[in-house]
Amino acid sequence: MLRRILEGLGLSRSLPRAVPYTHPRYGHFADDGTGIHEHVKVEWDGRSVFFAPDSLGGVVIEDSFDTMDALLQDTERWNQETRATIIRDCYPLWAENWFDPGAHQHLTENQFADRLILQSICTGEGGSVSFYFDDDEIFGEHAVVAFGTLQGGIEEATMEG
Repeated sequence: MLRRILEGLGLSRSLPRAVPYTHPRYGHFADDGTGIHEHVKVEWDGRSVFFAPDSLGGVVIEDSFDTMDALLQDTERWNQETRATIIRDCYPLWAENWFDPGAHQHLTENQFADRLILQSICTGEGGSVSFYFDDDEIFGEHAVVAFGTLQGGIEEATMEG
């Protein structure tokens, strides 16, 4: 959509095109029309989630696939870390700023975390990783994102959007 708007303004030449890329395990990644690679689906704990490798100047960063391989080898650890970090960082934000006793049922920390649904995983250079969750309207349809690295684990979670 961004590309179409810029094309209408005669500015699309300034946007790099993402170079189509086929990975032997993850499949084909093509430009989604914005200069960014599309995502593919991967199996995460028996569920299908989107995987988006990072790219630089329209070229996929190979480290992204190594990072995803490592994540898939220990999904239980990453599920536990993202859950704990989301409870630590986002539950207090919800309880203090978003919870309305007249309109919402109070949620325990575990009930809060249980309502979040993993939608996509983005991986990048140097082992960076971001887990994106659907918030089930807890934050008014914003996303909850947990960030970290393979080496440091999940370091932070926040609401976005």
